[in-house]
Amino acid sequence: PQTLTEIGKSAFNECTKLTSLSLPDGIVSIGEGAFASCKSLRSVHIPDSVSSISEFAFSRCEALEQIQLPAHLTAIQDGTFGWCTSLTSIQIPNEVCSNGRSAFRNCNKLREVQLPAGLTTLEEQAFHTCTSLTHIELPSQLTTLPEGIFKGCTHLCSIQLPDSVTTIASSAF
Repeated sequence: PQTLTEIGKSAFNECTKLTSLSLPDGIVSIGEGAFASCKSLRSVHIPDSVSSISEFAFSRCEALEQIQLPAHLTAIQDGTFGWCTSLTSIQIPNEVCSNGRSAFRNCNKLREVQLPAGLTTLEEQAFHTCTSLTHIELPSQLTTLPEGIFKGCTHLCSIQLPDSVTTIASSAF
């Protein structure tokens, strides 16, 4: 309904037969684990009215191949898309300035990641075990590559480090 503004914590968690999702305009937030473990979910439409997607909201959605994130999203939270093993590409909106811990961990089919120029923070293990990732260009504002960020990315052969990077943490790769 048009009056719906929020999807609560674990609202659709483990709805294993759910295959597609189109949220109406007017939704502003998606709660923690709201669609976690919806193992058959293949496609998702999130309206631009959404500004907040909480931790693990879509984690373990194993059939999810692509998702277009809303333009006004400002952060990717911890584990939001972790273990989405069919996800092949992601374009992170320009307003996102931080990417949480394990945000895309074990997205082993993820080949293409477009990071916004204004992204300043990538948390630990954000792309851990993204085994299909072959290259990535890091934004010019980034100063630190945290622990385990690209660990287990066995096909990563090209990474463009900006001059702003001052620290590469242990086991970053």
